[in-house]
Amino acid sequence: MKVLHWQKLPCDVVRQSHSIWAVVPSSSKELVEPDYASLELLFSVPSRIPTEKTVPKIKKTKEITFIGPKKSLLLSIFLKQFKCSNEEIAAMIQKGDRSKLDAEILRQLLKLLPEDQEINSLKSCKKEKSQLANADQFYLHLLEVPSYQLRIECMLICEETKILLECLWPKVQAIRTACETILTSHRLPVFCQLILKVGNFLNYGRHTGDAGGFKISALLKLTETKANQNNITLLHHILEEVEKKHRDLLQLPRDLDFVSKAVGIHIDAMQAEAGANLKKLLEIEKRLFLSKDDLKIQHGKSVQGSLNASKDLHKEFATIEKKKEELADYLCEDRNKLSLEDVFSTMKTFREIFLKTLQKCINKNRCSCQIICLEVRPLFFTCFCLLQGGNNAGHTVVVDGKEYDFHLFPSGIINPKAISFIGNGVVIHLPGLFEEAEKNEKKGLKDWEKRLIISDRAHIVFDFHQAVDGLQEVQRQAQEGKNIGTTKKGIGPTYSSKAARTGLRICDLLSDFDEFSSRFKNLAQQYKSMFPTLEIDTEGQLKKLKGYAEKIRPMVRDGVYFMYEALHGSPKKILVEGANAALLDIDFGTYPFVTSSNCTVGGVCTGLGVPPQHVGDVYGVVKAYTTRVGIGAFPTEQINEIGDLLQSRGHEWGVTTGRKRRCGWLDLVILKYAHMINGFTALALTKLDILDVLDEIKIGVAYKLGGKRIPYFPANQEILQKVEVEYETMPGWKADTTGARKWEDLPPKAQNYIRCVENHVGVPVKWVGVGKSRESMIQLF
Repeated sequence: MKVLHWQKLPCDVVRQSHSIWAVVPSSSKELVEPDYASLELLFSVPSRIPTEKTVPKIKKTKEITFIGPKKSLLLSIFLKQFKCSNEEIAAMIQKGDRSKLDAEILRQLLKLLPEDQEINSLKSCKKEKSQLANADQFYLHLLEVPSYQLRIECMLICEETKILLECLWPKVQAIRTACETILTSHRLPVFCQLILKVGNFLNYGRHTGDAGGFKISALLKLTETKANQNNITLLHHILEEVEKKHRDLLQLPRDLDFVSKAVGIHIDAMQAEAGANLKKLLEIEKRLFLSKDDLKIQHGKSVQGSLNASKDLHKEFATIEKKKEELADYLCEDRNKLSLEDVFSTMKTFREIFLKTLQKCINKNRCSCQIICLEVRPLFFTCFCLLQGGNNAGHTVVVDGKEYDFHLFPSGIINPKAISFIGNGVVIHLPGLFEEAEKNEKKGLKDWEKRLIISDRAHIVFDFHQAVDGLQEVQRQAQEGKNIGTTKKGIGPTYSSKAARTGLRICDLLSDFDEFSSRFKNLAQQYKSMFPTLEIDTEGQLKKLKGYAEKIRPMVRDGVYFMYEALHGSPKKILVEGANAALLDIDFGTYPFVTSSNCTVGGVCTGLGVPPQHVGDVYGVVKAYTTRVGIGAFPTEQINEIGDLLQSRGHEWGVTTGRKRRCGWLDLVILKYAHMINGFTALALTKLDILDVLDEIKIGVAYKLGGKRIPYFPANQEILQKVEVEYETMPGWKADTTGARKWEDLPPKAQNYIRCVENHVGVPVKWVGVGKSRESMIQLF
């Protein structure tokens, strides 16, 4: 039933008094009896699921505080980070426990210590401690700790000294090592003596001649003296002479490596910082001496240890000062004016221009990594085949010290005992073919026309294809604000004509020339209608093409039948050469920044007319780092000093375009993707020697999108631009590998790098390249 709320009177009180409740006797007929049935019907409580009774809020007693609101808030925030009671925090201070009290926390605590007024108020407070705010309660516990401020300051100075010494010692040692390196290098004075002789020869008869020495800053001026020939400086000439007669002097940059590491370290600022810290330590030591015994016992040893370590640092500063004086005398400089920072900066700059000039003295190009396996044992193969592309790609092959540049020729053309075959998948620019032949003939290539076979099904690149290639690039830039980065060799337009069935092949050129001329004119007119500004000398080009037809006629064969004979006749070793990297494949590359043909293993079948069952071993060739020419996504690209170093040491310039290659860390995601497509039997890892100078080396082992690893290589360029590369960092071997000729000659850390590649890709490395010569290709099995 529902309740009627009243204040109940006890029955005995009502009966004993003359009250309203006693006036009418209970037996009186005047009493009215309620209708209990209707009451029960109207005022009964409906049955329901019992709910928990809400607990009435207890009004919180207002806390008492003697600390200002801002400081109280800061102190409360400060105390919350400990996640322990105020008593425990005060105990840590009393015991000198620094496990949870680092330098930053101690500095904050010093700023939040109670002031005199707050201390007096807290001591005079008569209220219960529980009524005080948490911050005030902490102060009460802190006030119970004897000499709490000195204890905190002792802990802080010890922590600060530790941090300072960890920061300064490596820098101080770097400066000392740099000084000692200059003083002890036996190559530096020998090189300077050489420069002195050269300078006195050049300055003979002038007031600057007959010098007994020179200011060390003059080393930076060796590139300012130019020779009569273009791009030749005095330093360039000197290094060329040194390379011939005194090769040991070429190691001078290695001597100066430690000096470069000391550049940018300001010793005066370090001394000032260390001096200020030592002054604080001495002040704390004095105050500690006047304190109670328990405080001396607790902090005396740690403060004294910090003091001794700081004094050792100052002794090292004194040693450096002596080294500075020695260096001033050694370089014939004024002791009072010599600046170590200037000396180190000069040496670093000299080292850089030395290395840069030295690299210019070395042959600019190394063997292309796409054909390096061809150069391992060239006599093993009796037929070399080019399956796709055109003169948009190139390779440099070094034989007996001579460099041959090939674009349309298979690189095996240098082998006088082998046949070279240009397959139907290649598009041929005939003027480019004969220009390439002429250049290499001057370098020693002989009788190439007797060893070259051209498929009659290969399509022809015309001059207007090349012109259109450039116009399309301009058009893309105007319409989309970006271009593909084409080589403008006409490759794309020629493959477009091939797909549109309007192209012309070698067999068409050698058949009915009138029919060929008619189709040529129609194709030219199509392009002129698409590009009104395009100018084509139709008759002039046809005249040239007729001349080329007679030149190539003896070399042209039915390509399918030639390959059939090669595969089914007398036993032959056939090597197929890929002109472009896997990521430039029209289907599987980083579209649209790709070439116009299939440069993966599938192109062997379509580009040569070879049945798939005849494809034997597939060797993947990869540099020890990653490069790319032109634009497009490049997840491991290093747009920094690492990228510049790789580009410079590796001479990364495109053979065809001369464009600078972009460089980055080895991307094993790309390599694994290429393996998925090609199914490599083994790998040739080239240019390992380029990494010789690095302290540490990173390898891209996985891609992440949205923080999660992805098991595939993204097809979409926008997505590829967003991937985050997961790296595995390995220590560099810091040793010259160019002299290695077998596995055991490689440094253990270099061997680890190679094994890491094998383990991630799941393919064995068969060859390792450590230089540009054939002898520099190490065969592992």
